[in-house]
Amino acid sequence: MEFLTGAEKIKELRKKLKMTQQDFATENFTRGYLGLLENSRRNITKEAAKTITNSFIKRAKELNIHLEIDEEYFLRTPKEDAQWYCELELEKENITIEDLKDILEIGRVYGLDKIKCLSYMRIGEIYFKNNEYVSAYKYYFYALDLNRNDLLADKEITLYNKIAKCKYYVLNYDEAIVLFMREYESCKKFNKRSDMQKALYNLAVCYKQSGDIDKTILILNKFTENYEFYDDKEEELYICANSIKANCYKDKGQCKIAIDIYNNLISKMNFKNDILAYVYNNIGDAYLGDKDLERALNYFNKSQQIRIKEDKPNLSHTLVNKAKVYLEKKFYEECIMILELSLENAMEYKDYEYIVKTYNLFEKAYLETKDYGKLEFNYKKMIEILDKTKNYLDIIKVYTKLQELYLNNNEIEKANDTLKKIQNVLLKVKEIEKSF
Repeated sequence: MEFLTGAEKIKELRKKLKMTQQDFATENFTRGYLGLLENSRRNITKEAAKTITNSFIKRAKELNIHLEIDEEYFLRTPKEDAQWYCELELEKENITIEDLKDILEIGRVYGLDKIKCLSYMRIGEIYFKNNEYVSAYKYYFYALDLNRNDLLADKEITLYNKIAKCKYYVLNYDEAIVLFMREYESCKKFNKRSDMQKALYNLAVCYKQSGDIDKTILILNKFTENYEFYDDKEEELYICANSIKANCYKDKGQCKIAIDIYNNLISKMNFKNDILAYVYNNIGDAYLGDKDLERALNYFNKSQQIRIKEDKPNLSHTLVNKAKVYLEKKFYEECIMILELSLENAMEYKDYEYIVKTYNLFEKAYLETKDYGKLEFNYKKMIEILDKTKNYLDIIKVYTKLQELYLNNNEIEKANDTLKKIQNVLLKVKEIEKSF
């Protein structure tokens, strides 16, 4: 898209309205002066812009044409017009990625770094809402890179939060930890208490997923220390933080402490149904850790009933845990049936964490039932998912298991082929390391 100079705007509009230079002439505004303005031999003053605007509006009325311009229209430079246009476009709620790429091009041509930064963010938002986290990360990162000179200082916290979440959702917890830590430091810099608490919470979640239980508890203790909540979202965050702490104690084998934390929460808080489903799921998980399978199943059923109706995106979280009960009981058919439902739900919502957790449980079930055909299929599906999230180290781990399966079954050709695939992935990892 091209934006005109003031002189070009006068010339273009004069032709459209079929006006001569003489039509603009007044006692204090000569035809010759308009010619000088049109040829960019004089700068357009505010007074001249006012006279020109009035002449155009008068002519448009005579022709029954609705013309919306003011004197500023002729005073704006092409760069200012480009910025004005882009800002209006960026205010649109339903703007598409293609529209945003057009705005990016305008930003590039006219050197509008703020516009480029906002456009990258909007593209990132669209991908993020569609659960396309690899693409979302790319555009958020472009925005963050442009924002290094504090073009949009108020967006710094948001950008670190978003790119960290992208890494978290594709199961890259180590990088997510680094990015959430940067978000936390940014919150401290801008003195944003509420955002600081959220960053701490997200850090704890990442450390939990990476298996560092003691670090998780340490951060959660810092989180809950003098924690105050002023709205439902902050209250929910407090509940979730305590639930993660309880899960940490369960993972340490201290299930009674975990159950006590949950019971204390239930006695103190009034839960919305989706949060209640989350708590029930975690209580069930604590009882599962304590080998109290019937109580565990009871709480998983309660959680499932709520999530089917009101929290379907997280239904797979409960189904995975419920399947563990049947695996523990060695009811393999029931376990596999529940895992199939879990996988369907997790795939629908692109919940990569629980897609992988579901496949991991399938693996255990097939190993115990010695169903090596389905185990092979399961490993291949896991690799497909991990390839989408670019988790190359985890891909190598699964390929190694697949190779071991082939070797145990004396399928040497398949084992050798798998080894070549491992080597190809290792080359990719080395290329990525070189690029940093």
